[in-house]
Amino acid sequence: MTEILEHINKYYKDENFLISKTNNGIYKRSIKDLENKVFDIKVLNIDNKNIELSLNNDINVLLDKDINKTKCSCPSQTFCKHIVISILYISQNYIKNSNKQEANNIAHNYEEIKNIKLEEIIKQTNKKNFKYALEKFKNTEINFEENIDNLKAYNKEYTIYFPKENSINKSICSCKDSTTLCVHKIMSILKYKLINNTLENLDEYFYKEENIDINILDSLYAMIEDIFNKGIYSCNDNDVYKLEKEATKLQVNNFPEIAKLIRTLYNNIDLGISKSPNFKKKYAFNTLSKIYNTIKLIKHLKEENNYKEIKNIIGEVRSRYNEKENMSLISLGAVPFITYSGYYGISIYFYNLENKEIYTYSSVSPTFYDKYSYKDINKIYTEKIHFNTSIEELSKHNINFIKLKVNNDNKISSSKDTIIELKNRINYNFIKSIKETDKELFTIDNKKTDYNYFYNTNNYNLFIIEFIELRNIIFEKQKRELSFEIIDTENNIIPISVQQKSLQSLQYLKNYKNSEIDKNRFIVLEKNLNTIKPISIINMNSIINIYF
Repeated sequence: MTEILEHINKYYKDENFLISKTNNGIYKRSIKDLENKVFDIKVLNIDNKNIELSLNNDINVLLDKDINKTKCSCPSQTFCKHIVISILYISQNYIKNSNKQEANNIAHNYEEIKNIKLEEIIKQTNKKNFKYALEKFKNTEINFEENIDNLKAYNKEYTIYFPKENSINKSICSCKDSTTLCVHKIMSILKYKLINNTLENLDEYFYKEENIDINILDSLYAMIEDIFNKGIYSCNDNDVYKLEKEATKLQVNNFPEIAKLIRTLYNNIDLGISKSPNFKKKYAFNTLSKIYNTIKLIKHLKEENNYKEIKNIIGEVRSRYNEKENMSLISLGAVPFITYSGYYGISIYFYNLENKEIYTYSSVSPTFYDKYSYKDINKIYTEKIHFNTSIEELSKHNINFIKLKVNNDNKISSSKDTIIELKNRINYNFIKSIKETDKELFTIDNKKTDYNYFYNTNNYNLFIIEFIELRNIIFEKQKRELSFEIIDTENNIIPISVQQKSLQSLQYLKNYKNSEIDKNRFIVLEKNLNTIKPISIINMNSIINIYF
C-alpha cells in the first residue's frame, strides 16, 4: 500500500476528521452525492504521495500525503465536498478496512507530544496563543482517544488529530487556524503532558516578571496620599485631570484593573465637584482606599518576587474571543448603563437553552471625551448597526448566531464575520414552554453571587418571575429612586428598589397598569449582592424593555 493510501486508511477517511476539516453539512452532502453517483469519478494516477482524480471530467482533485496540500480545481477556497467525495471513494474502492479492535489493543506511545519542551511550543506559535493556553488548559475539559495511527483530542468545541509520526507538525485542528500550533493544540498538548506527568513547572514561564514596571505606580501612589491628606471634598478639576492622565498611562502599560479603579474614582469626584445627586461619598472613599491598598500590596509582592500574585492583581487587558460555529440564543431584554469607570451604553441579555448559561452583547461608548445624553442611548438602541439590525430587534427575538465570537465571560463580540438569523419573537407562551425544563432560571436564588476584589457583583445572575401584579409603585424624586413590589403567581411579595441614573427613564414602570386583558406576563430581573433590578417584562406579544 502506498503512503497516501496508508494515510487515508489511517485517519483521512474518519468521519470526525472529515467533519473537522469541513462541517457536518458538507460531509453529509458528500456521502449522499457519492451514494447517488452524482459524479463520474475516475482515478487518473496513484503514486507514493499523491492520488489524482477527475469528477465528471471537469473537476480535478489532488489528494496529497500532507492533507494541507490537498487541492481541488473548483472555485472553493476551502476543504470542499469534491475532496471529501474523493477520499471516501478511494477508501471504499482501494483500501481494505483494517481490524480496528486489533489495532486498539496495541500500545500507543505518543512520545513527541509527551516530551516536547515548552520552549519548543513557544517557537512554533506566538506569545499570545501560548499565554492564553497556559491560563486556560487546566480548567478546560479535553478528552483523548489513543489509536495506533493517531491521538484524538476533543471536546464540544473542537477536535484535533495528532498522527503517530511527526505528531506536532502534522496535527490538524477543526478550528482551521493557520498557526502551526493553535490555542486548542497547545492546550491539548499541555493537558496530555499533565496526565502523563511530563509537564514542567509552569511558574517560571507563566509568572515571570514579563517587564512589569512597578515604578510606574509611584506617581499615582503620591497622588492618592495627597487626596487622603486634603480630603475628597477638597478635590478640584485639576485633580480629576491628573487622575485621568494616570488612568490612561496605566491602561497603556497593562495595569487594566487599577486603571479602571482610577476612572471610577475621578468620575465620582467629578460628580461631587458638579454637585450631582449621583455622587457617592462612601463609594468614592472606598475606591480611594482600594487603590491605595492595591499599590501597597503590589510593592510588597515585588519585594518578594511574587509575580504570580502581581499578575492576578493587575489583571488582563481584555479577554480573548473564540469563534463558535453557531449558537442559538433567546433574548431576555436590554438595559442602558453608565459606569463610574467612564462608560455608557446598552447591554442585551441572552439565554442558551442548551448549556443553561447567560450571554451578553454590549454597545459601549466612553464618557471621557464627550458628554452623553439619553438621546445618544436611544440612537444606539434603534440604529441598525449591530449585525445589520438594531439592539431593539436583537433584544426581542430568538436568534441563531453563525460564526459567533464569545469570550470567557460569555460576552459576544461585534465581529463583522458574525451572521444572525432572527427567528420568532420572544413572548409569554415561549417563556412558559421552557419553565418546566429550566427551573433554575425561574428561581430567585438560582446562583450564588460571589464578592470579588475588583468586581462587587456577578452581572449574569438573571432570573424570571411570572407575576400577577406590580403594586406600590413609588418614585421619590429627591432620592431619584423607584420602588415597587412584585406579586408572583404564588402570592409571594418581592420588593424592588431601583436607583434612577441619568440614562434610565423607567417611564414604563412609573405608569404601569395591571391590565386584566394582559394578565399573563413574566418579569426578568437581575440579582446583585445587595439589590434586584428589573430588566424587561414579557407579555403575550413580545418583550418590553422597560428603560426605553
